[in-house]
Amino acid sequence: MPMPVSVTSNVTRDCRAPTGTERFVGDVDRLRQVLNNLLDNALKFTDQGEVSLAVRSVPVGARQSRVTFEVTDTGIGIAREKL
Repeated sequence: MPMPVSVTSNVTRDCRAPTGTERFVGDVDRLRQVLNNLLDNALKFTDQGEVSLAVRSVPVGARQSRVTFEVTDTGIGIAREKL
């Protein structure tokens, strides 16, 4: 999945995902929408540093796995009192 284009050249973009043949069932369009929104927001509030997407697959049964997506950035964040 390509990351949204950053409006500044001071932001490094990184995507880490395992290579393999696992296939997952889900709503591709909804997942794309959510990830794009998260990445867009991360880029919007990161003037310099890094925005990263990490994808992990965790076994939860003999023939099942759960996939997790983690977006991290070095942006301004949300003040603790606003959480």
